[in-house]
Amino acid sequence: IQQELGMAVLIITHDLAVVHKVADTVALMRHGEIVETAPADLFFKAPKHPYARELFDAIPTFEKRGRPLSREGRAREPVGGSVGEPPLMPIDSPVVLSVQGLQVGYPIRKGWLRRLVGMNQVVNDVSFELRKGETLALLGGSGCGKTTVAKTLLRLLDGIVVVGGQAQLIGRDILRAKGRDLMALRADIQIVFQDPFASLDPRMRVGEILEEGVAALLPDIAQADRQAQVAALLDRVGLPSDAAIRHPHEFSGGQRQRIAIARALAVQPKVLILDEPTSALDVSVQAQILDLLSDLQREMGMAYLFITHNFGVVEYFADRIAIMDQGRLVEMGTAADVLQSPAHHVTAQLLEAVPRLSFGPEPV
Repeated sequence: IQQELGMAVLIITHDLAVVHKVADTVALMRHGEIVETAPADLFFKAPKHPYARELFDAIPTFEKRGRPLSREGRAREPVGGSVGEPPLMPIDSPVVLSVQGLQVGYPIRKGWLRRLVGMNQVVNDVSFELRKGETLALLGGSGCGKTTVAKTLLRLLDGIVVVGGQAQLIGRDILRAKGRDLMALRADIQIVFQDPFASLDPRMRVGEILEEGVAALLPDIAQADRQAQVAALLDRVGLPSDAAIRHPHEFSGGQRQRIAIARALAVQPKVLILDEPTSALDVSVQAQILDLLSDLQREMGMAYLFITHNFGVVEYFADRIAIMDQGRLVEMGTAADVLQSPAHHVTAQLLEAVPRLSFGPEPV
């Protein structure tokens, strides 16, 4: 359309790979000022401002597995062993989440009596296991059923969908649990949503948001202990000491996502579902969140089900990858196998569509 109409295009984005692919000129902003303007080719080959290099260093890639992405993280010890070596996948760890033959459909009803006339099946025969301390990335095109799988496991679609198959969390039936059993399960499986601002109640202070989940799911903990736990959580995710008395709108996007992570951690879950947790963040803040998630997983042994479209994040972060297409799992394997030797044409198509960056002579 640009070529046909001769339009000028101003594209505002966090995605540097897209910038590299489409832009003629790049203007880099920081703290409300344009700190560098250059032709796109020159910007990616020889940036002048140190902030540009900081952004480049923060981009997740397969080659950076096992080492921190953020500037703060790089100042500490590497997070996964020797620099440049990927962390070992916990193949001998116990299975914490087992999903077998999961089916999810939306009923189609018609007429005054709303009789069931059909089923819109959105998840078909999905099976996978997730081990303690492991990260399984669930990928696929929009509408393939990734988020439906997550919401079904969290029991957020009860009464809306028809569910079949089996799902067990540490040997307990997720899909059929009720009452106290369901409350206990909710403490063991939590989620961090894509949009942290939409998932946080704007009327509540951050301390109240974090304490609410503990009071509901772990009622035996005394209020004084809950407040101490909230303070410790905020400190652990890198938020200021006065964060508990402030409202969500007073924080940046990255800080809000830290609040959302702290809220999920408040009940000490065994499984954490991450639904596009970094898609709204710039690459430097994304790097901080990924470093934080890596540290927390190593300390607490949580298993992550990571739902995303961002192959760069997957290359850096995932132990195993599962590819979904039209409600079905079409490929699953280690990150290296799926990324370097895709077996299914859908996987190959997704990989081919990923915009890539190269800085000078070395590809990234």
